[in-house]
Amino acid sequence: MKHLMCLFVAMSLSINAYSKEIQLDDGARFVTKDENPYSQLCIAALESRDAIKAKAEELGIGRRAQKQVVCNDLSLYEFAEKHREDIREWSVANVQ
Repeated sequence: MKHLMCLFVAMSLSINAYSKEIQLDDGARFVTKDENPYSQLCIAALESRDAIKAKAEELGIGRRAQKQVVCNDLSLYEFAEKHREDIREWSVANVQ
């Protein structure tokens, strides 16, 4: 928890112009205008599962903390599920 608080304070103190935009195939557009690590995870969720994993690793956000992320009043995975049709494929295991 201390790590997350320190990360939040550090991100809050750094004042840089940051903007990330993603547009989905259906025309929906999502924009984040800050460097909030949780906002960055939400944008990554719109890209792919691998993007979430890579962004979380880059930002030092563990799986437990990911469960606390809220994107537009939805959990990270509910948000991805709402806006990505291939989300169900993310949880399918291949057994051989």
